Amino acid sequence: MALWALVISLIALGVAILTLPTVLQMIWGKPRIAVGFDIAELKSGRVLECAIYNIPIRNRLLRWSGIRRTVAEDIMVDFCIEELGSSRRAIRPHNAPYIQSYTGVGPAQRISLAASNISARFAIVKVIASTGVVSLFEEDDVMLANGSYCAYVEVVVEGKVNRARGNFEVTDKSPYVYWVGSIEKVSSSMDTFSNR
Repeated sequence: MALWALVISLIALGVAILTLPTVLQMIWGKPRIAVGFDIAELKSGRVLECAIYNIPIRNRLLRWSGIRRTVAEDIMVDFCIEELGSSRRAIRPHNAPYIQSYTGVGPAQRISLAASNISARFAIVKVIASTGVVSLFEEDDVMLANGSYCAYVEVVVEGKVNRARGNFEVTDKSPYVYWVGSIEKVSSSMDTFSNR
């Protein structure tokens, strides 16, 4: 009887060891999204953009165990801009922004993002260097006057909303627009800022 108990215990231990990587993958292998803000200098002018990262696993033990960050599926983005210190309504783009990923596929409104230190990006505000006019990217009719603004960004990944906020300034002197201060992660939840 004791021999059978030992055999069953060894089998159970073997099954536990074999299933451990699967359990670890389910816990630590989920997509981990980070949002950052950057500036792109183009020939036509400057563009303030948002960068989206699916942070790879850095822990040596987890990597040695074969745990890999899974691909973040169905990423969509939205943003609005508010003037700081003002009660003016938020400025929102007419259409969802196009996201440029590093996969070589053209810009799209929905993408998948593998774990990498290279980001996917979408533009928020542009300035035409020759005129100094600052407007929403791809929407020349929505211009921004001189002042301080806040860009509220939502990155929706598999139904989960990741929010960040970045402040920027619009001036009448070159370079006309730039990010100010640090990035603030606003929250991470299941709802959106549709009430803005």
